Amino acid sequence: MRLWFAGWEPDDFVTEPPAYLEMEQKTSYKPYREFAESMFRLVRPGGGLVLHLGESASENMTHHVLPEIEDCFEIVHCGREAVEDTESHGLTDKGATRAHWYVFATRRL
Repeated sequence: MRLWFAGWEPDDFVTEPPAYLEMEQKTSYKPYREFAESMFRLVRPGGGLVLHLGESASENMTHHVLPEIEDCFEIVHCGREAVEDTESHGLTDKGATRAHWYVFATRRL
């Protein structure tokens, strides 16, 4: 579903990983500033932006991403969904994610 929603082809994620924010954020959260500036140009004044960020035992992305977007967007609400105790559906490795964060923001005027 991620591929479809983002407009990626399966081969894109294999051949183009350095170009994706998901990969860039492994070394720095600064690309979120460029992302926010791009979204600022696309979203009308007062329009909304929703981010889905992750939290692991060692890091909460919201602590790093929010400072990068606050010049362009006002944070309206941050909500946390704990996923540590959710059903595994037989998967032995569900990854390091402990919680999902949903950030709701509006474009500054």
